[in-house]
Order: sequence, then structure tokens, then C-alpha cells
Amino acid sequence: MKLIGGQDFEDLGGTVTSPIENREGVGHTWNIILDNLKRLIISSLLCALGFLPLATGIFFGFALRLPPLLLLAGVIGGAISGPAYGTMIDGILVAFRGLPGRWWERYTQVFRREWKNCLLPGMVQGLFLAMAVNVLMMVYDGRGLPPLMLLSLLVAALTLLAVNTWFWPQRMLIDLNLIQLAKNSLLMTMMHPKVTWGAVAVLILYWAFIFILYPYSSLFLVVLGFWFPSLMQITITYRMLNGELKIEERLEEKAMDHN
Repeated sequence: MKLIGGQDFEDLGGTVTSPIENREGVGHTWNIILDNLKRLIISSLLCALGFLPLATGIFFGFALRLPPLLLLAGVIGGAISGPAYGTMIDGILVAFRGLPGRWWERYTQVFRREWKNCLLPGMVQGLFLAMAVNVLMMVYDGRGLPPLMLLSLLVAALTLLAVNTWFWPQRMLIDLNLIQLAKNSLLMTMMHPKVTWGAVAVLILYWAFIFILYPYSSLFLVVLGFWFPSLMQITITYRMLNGELKIEERLEEKAMDHN
């Protein structure tokens, strides 16, 4: 696939087309970013395209005060965003684990293989976002809500962010059904609260920075996009995830079975 300027994805360099290196230690994440920056940016832009229907529907639903449009955007837009986000997460995991291979071939292969499995998780996220925006719309219009309802919404939002922190890497790494993945994610949230909330804090602070400094943060959004907070979260959680679920052992066994 040719890019602007005639470059091919495989001309961009990166971990997945270079020899596996020792990426342990302080410079691990920095090496990943330097080695895969262009690819991370491109995969993030593709992810942003997947989120465009959701964002557009949410925007017009809020602007026109149309809760049914919010609901429709949450269902359809959320379902569309799921495969785009999941495929980006897989690419980040490939870079994080230092795997060799042709990046674009893997990207398209994973998208074709996993898009159906990512529809429902994306839909759940989209629906919750639509519900949250609907509540905010009511508050913005001056319709009072019980404090307990607002508190419940905040707790639910934080819980969803915490579970998602563990859910998506598992979705792209392990062949389990959604119920098992959700249970694992909830257990990981409860077993490792410091790691979980550290990862959630990174996500919240990142998007708060983008929102507060907008439109000046637009440049950061183009460069860092969706990939940066996701990579930071994976950097924080992967050791625990691998320790609890034996990710590397499972993948090595699966590779040996294929061979």
C-alpha cells in the first residue's frame, strides 16, 4: 500500500521488520516509539477513521438534542470503532513484544480475522458513551439530576475504563469468549488496583490535556492520537497480564502447534 510521497508501509522501518532486540530496561518504551513512530501514527489515523461515525453521531446528537441519534450513534458507530481500535491494539502489542514480520500484512490479516469479535465490545463502549453524553446533555440544559445518579455514572465510567485496560490486550492476544475475557478483566482490576488505576489515570490525563488545550493540542492529537495512551497503558499493565495469564507461554505453544 503506497503512502503520500510514494513510501510503502514496509519502508517505514520498525520493530516488526527488524531483528528482535533486548528491549528490557528503562529505554524499552522509548525504543519502541522511536522504532515504530510512523507506523504507530498511521495505525492511529486508521483507528481515528473507525471512530469518525461514532464521533459524528455523538456530536450531532448532542448539538440537535436528539437522544435517539445518540443511541443510534452508540450502537452503529461503536460497532464500527471496535475493529479499528482492536487492530491498532494488536499493532501496539506487536511493537511492544518486538516481533518480526511485515507490519501491513499483519494489520490487514488481523483486521479480517478479528473484526467480528470486536463488534460487540465496540458497541458496548459506544452505547456507554452515548448514555454518558445524554446525561451530560440533560445537565447542560439545566435539568437537574440526583447527585447519586451522577455519582453512579462516574463510578460506572471508571469501572468501564478499568476493565477496558485489561480487556483489549486479552482480546487481541488470547482466543477466549467475551464472557471469559470480561471475567478476567474484572479479576485483574480487583487483583491489581494500583496498576489498573495508574493505567486509567494515564488515559484520563492524556485526554484531559487534549481537551483543555484544544485547539492548540491539535498537533499533539495528530502525532500521538490513540496510540500513545494505549501504548502507555500496555507498558504499565503487560507484566502483570503476562504473569497472571501466561500470555507468552500460550503464544509460544500456539506457534509450536502451527509449526
